[in-house]
Amino acid sequence: MAYSSTDLTNIQTAVTALATGARKTSVMLNGKRVDYAPADLDQLTRLRDQAQAEVNAAAGRKSFFLVSTSKGL
Repeated sequence: MAYSSTDLTNIQTAVTALATGARKTSVMLNGKRVDYAPADLDQLTRLRDQAQAEVNAAAGRKSFFLVSTSKGL
């Protein structure tokens, strides 16, 4: 499925809502409404990551990971 930047924004809004304590949220994708509960937060964040990767690929952006470590002192 090809995600648009609007889809990505809707998914991010749903992730934020669940992370801040909402009991239920929904996302409209391709004319279908999908409901999510706090137990589905992991599934929703994976969907967000997938949508982000597709939006970046469509825009010609390369993805990368920035890793930072410390001894925790």
